[in-house]
Amino acid sequence: VARARELGLIETTGGRAHITQLSCARYVEKLREAKARGLEVTAAVSAHHLHLSDEDIGEFDTRCHTIPPLRSAADRNALRTGLLEGTIDAVCSDHQPHSLDAKLTPFSESAPGIAGLETLLSLVLKIVEEGGSEDAAGVIDRLVHAVMPPDGTQPGAGCVVYRGSLLMACIGAIYYFGRLADPGRQNELLGIFREEMVELLGEMKKLALETM
Repeated sequence: VARARELGLIETTGGRAHITQLSCARYVEKLREAKARGLEVTAAVSAHHLHLSDEDIGEFDTRCHTIPPLRSAADRNALRTGLLEGTIDAVCSDHQPHSLDAKLTPFSESAPGIAGLETLLSLVLKIVEEGGSEDAAGVIDRLVHAVMPPDGTQPGAGCVVYRGSLLMACIGAIYYFGRLADPGRQNELLGIFREEMVELLGEMKKLALETM
C-alpha cells in the first residue's frame, strides 16, 4: 500500500523519485508499469534480497534478520528478473554490520541487518552468470553509475566519495571474493574498473579546484 501511494504521488506531482529496498514481486510489477507510463522513478534492491529468501531463515536464524524482511523464493526470483531486464536500476549492499552479541538474541530482539559490502560485486556477478548474461559493463553500471544524478549534472562531493569507496571495494572483491573462473573476464572487469577510477580521479580534481 505504501509503495503504491508513493508511485501515485510521483504521478500526481510530476516529480522524480528513487525508491530503495525493494523486496517483493508485486512492487517490481508496479514499478514496471510506472516506468511504462513514463514516470521518472528509479529503484534499488539489496544484494542479499537477490540471493536469500524466507526459507533461509530456517528456525529463526538471526543472521537472516533484515528490514525489509526476506520474502518468498518467488519474490526473490522476481527481483532478479527485474534487475536483469532493467526495471530495477541499482544494486546496493545495504551494509549493516553488527557485533556477534547483537545477533545472539531471540530473532525478534536481534539487530536487523547484514554486512554486505565485501561480497556485493561477487553476488551481483553470480546473478548475471546464473541469468545467462555476460554484460560485465552493465553490472558495473548498476553498481556505480546508478548513483549519478539522473539529469546529467555533475555529482556532488558526497557522491564522488561514495563512488570512490565503492569502486575500491569492488576492485578488492574481484581479487579476493569474486572467484571468477575465467581469467580473461577477470581482466576485463579490472580494466573497466580502472577506467572508472581514472574518470573519478578527474572528477575529484575538478571538485578540489572548485573549492579552493
